[in-house]
Amino acid sequence: MCESRLRLHGIVSLIFVLISFIIGVNAIAYDSVILSAVNAFSILAFFYVVPVTYCAKCRTREQCNHYIFGKISVMLSKFRDEPYRPADWLPVVLIMLAIIVLPQYWLAKHVYLLVSYWVLFAVAGIEVLTFICPNCLNQKCALCRNRAMSM
Repeated sequence: MCESRLRLHGIVSLIFVLISFIIGVNAIAYDSVILSAVNAFSILAFFYVVPVTYCAKCRTREQCNHYIFGKISVMLSKFRDEPYRPADWLPVVLIMLAIIVLPQYWLAKHVYLLVSYWVLFAVAGIEVLTFICPNCLNQKCALCRNRAMSM
């Protein structure tokens, strides 16, 4: 698949995830501005933690299929040619869990928001699993599904 189409899928998937996260922040804001702000801060932290901890070890981050994470990683961190450790992926998983789990109570109060949240999140996941991971060149990434072309 051509590089520009992969980047398009990467950007679209991140936009869908971001919109679903914003829907979660909005759902929480109906009842709690403070918890909504905590969730919003977690989303901002996500866009810092992922590129600095996880993407910093990717050899192909300058040609990242997610595009935005690669650009942020190059700006904020130096390349580290090391294998991934739990200290690299654990913060990413914990922040993702916080962002996903926190709004569920409030999303469930508004079914249209709950459905929108999960449809967008699922479409983003399908985009990543169908187009991004199969064409990934980062053999160190546990999600890389393209071992034959890995660097």
